Amino acid sequence: MQISYHYLKAFTRQNKGGNPAAIVTTDGLSDAQKQEIAGKIGFSETAFISRKNGRWFIEFYTPEKSIAYCGHATIAAFNLLRNEGLMEVGRHSILTKHDPIDIVISDSMVQMEQAYPIFFEVNKHEIASFTGLPLQEIRRAVIARNGVGYLLIELDDAEKLYSLEIDESAVYSFSEENDLIGIYPFAKKDAKIYSRMFAPFYGIKEENATGMAAGLSGGWLHLLSGNTESAFTIEQGYSAAMKERGILDVEITSNDNAKRVLVGGQAFCVSRETISILAPVISLK
Repeated sequence: MQISYHYLKAFTRQNKGGNPAAIVTTDGLSDAQKQEIAGKIGFSETAFISRKNGRWFIEFYTPEKSIAYCGHATIAAFNLLRNEGLMEVGRHSILTKHDPIDIVISDSMVQMEQAYPIFFEVNKHEIASFTGLPLQEIRRAVIARNGVGYLLIELDDAEKLYSLEIDESAVYSFSEENDLIGIYPFAKKDAKIYSRMFAPFYGIKEENATGMAAGLSGGWLHLLSGNTESAFTIEQGYSAAMKERGILDVEITSNDNAKRVLVGGQAFCVSRETISILAPVISLK
């Protein structure tokens, strides 16, 4: 059976850069079939969109396992549905396997609302051991969670970030032991945040736009600023190995003393593709 999917890039600027995502709008797939499709496509995440009780429902898979949330695939999916006339501009609540996610659709971009993160201190000596960085070059390191978890590593020098090489085996073990998606080293330079993301535990060597981790880092910097800094632009994929980078906009909002994080970006459709799976399926449309 042939399965169609849209190949998009999310967190782009003027249809340049961005992180690839596959969006599948075929219903009736089993979890095993979804995992097979994600593995065959090979992008860091594939999103599956369907209708459930009159609402949109979205699931995410990496090439090796399912994942609770994915920022860039969310941005890609709902930019696509807006462009195809299936969703209107405005605020929407989207069902997932876990808690619903709220999104805000405008004419030019999609924002994903995230919970304000919580943070846990970590031992910088252990972090230095699997990044290969001298301890003095790691400014801060925390585990941050907002439904998913990442290790945030703030460096003093963005150029150290550019040449960073990690111990994948050690990062895999650290992620497994601490229930993390991966690690997110970053540095501030010229009023912009530069970052990278490694998630070997989920089969992702490196990706160049990670919406959930961007929201965590924005929340962390907002907290460190004494709640004075509330808007950040992040350029992810800051390394020689990445051919393209992602641009993510992070905004912290406060309403009735409840802080929320909005991570937004543009996306464009590169192509529509097909792959083959074994079992017959039911079309969404």
